[in-house]
Amino acid sequence: MRAQFEVLDKKIAKCVERAKENTDKMKSIEHELQEYKLDLVNVKTQQKQHYYEILKEGLDSRKDGLMWIIKNLWYLNENVQMSAFPDFLDTESIKYILEYAKLDIKKQEINKVLKEGQIE
Repeated sequence: MRAQFEVLDKKIAKCVERAKENTDKMKSIEHELQEYKLDLVNVKTQQKQHYYEILKEGLDSRKDGLMWIIKNLWYLNENVQMSAFPDFLDTESIKYILEYAKLDIKKQEINKVLKEGQIE
């Protein structure tokens, strides 16, 4: 009977040790996750800053013009103000670009739904 208790004590000790190791691993992973989350916040902040800078300068190096910058800012949950646009654009031009960007997003969403419907 005593031998059985010793075997059980050893098993319990192993389980306790494994639980401690798992807890230590979890803490390490949680710490690493927090670091990744902080990195992600920093990257998004830098990305927003970059987009605002090139929008203000009017650098439309892609085929979509300033619209791609606006859409990316929207995807980052930014509310793009009229003052963020280049000074050489008038109010009507800015409104047109914003409306065009909204319509382009709707078009992309519709295309996505249509493609998903074809797959099924």
